[in-house]
Amino acid sequence: MRLRADELSGVPADSLYFGGGTPSLLAPAEIGKLISLADEIFGLSPDAEITLEANPNQLTDEYFRGLRDTPVNRLSVGVQSFSDEVLKRIRRLHTSAQAEQALTLAEKHGFHNISADLIYGLPGSTLEQLESDLRRLSQLPHLSCYQLTLEEGSILELQLRKGLERLPSEDVTEAQRKLVWEYLRDAGFTHYEVSSFCRGEAWSRHNTAYWRQQPYLGFGPAAHSYLPHRRQWNLPDVRGYCRCVSDLSDGKGWDDLEGAVFERELLTPEMEYEEYVMTSLRTCWGCDLEKVRGLWGAETVTHIRRQLRHYPENYYKLTDNQLVLTEDGLLFADGIAADLFM
Repeated sequence: MRLRADELSGVPADSLYFGGGTPSLLAPAEIGKLISLADEIFGLSPDAEITLEANPNQLTDEYFRGLRDTPVNRLSVGVQSFSDEVLKRIRRLHTSAQAEQALTLAEKHGFHNISADLIYGLPGSTLEQLESDLRRLSQLPHLSCYQLTLEEGSILELQLRKGLERLPSEDVTEAQRKLVWEYLRDAGFTHYEVSSFCRGEAWSRHNTAYWRQQPYLGFGPAAHSYLPHRRQWNLPDVRGYCRCVSDLSDGKGWDDLEGAVFERELLTPEMEYEEYVMTSLRTCWGCDLEKVRGLWGAETVTHIRRQLRHYPENYYKLTDNQLVLTEDGLLFADGIAADLFM
């Protein structure tokens, strides 16, 4: 963080997110120290959203007592499922009872801004179990609901290739996706991003910054950053990252580590346009055509309108200044966005 202190504009940061890997392996005191350093180096706004991702098995009563002494004010809990059979089959380390206890303890210790992760399309999952999960989790202000994505080389992926596990059929997975979207809509949630749902305005400020292309810095191995006209990412080698950063001699800075610790990509106007279309169409706020006109020209807006004629009208809502995909359109968001590229 000190090496990159001059990369933000000086405006206090609106959010801080501990995520990726398992940040709840840190003791609460260590998390508190990192928050204090971030505030010292960059400045945090008085009402900054400070989120900690955590696995349910680590959120014990003792852990929460320590966490209360930190500025953490939002939790993202990796529930995934309340089925012990499903959790075992996807190699999660927690049980359904631990997930339930984690959510109960969070409320007990005053953490009310809670998000939970829910995954559908899992081996052994059923519509009945998924509806039971939704019934419990819809009591929270925020949910992130994803279809299972297989990581190449993971234990589950290897088991599937060997025929030791089976995923639900496409029809069953689609029925599960439909259940999630309809259940949460009927429960009063706003579907504000393809995989994100919230009550009222309880959307993730941090994640929303990604979709709105606001600048952010990522620290640690594999972390990504986005700044005006450039994107960069840290390499995933943990040992190499730590060694290079700690071995910096006096007078050298972060830029001297390019290639060894991070890689950078400069964004052309065309790339920035494509990124804006891709991210904005994932959200309920959609694509601001006035912004497109101002940054990329009136002919770009004309191109967008022309390309949309290839899609059914129930896929989108189009006004003079805004393009928003409907839920039918969100199913094809990536393809629609690609068709709008210049």
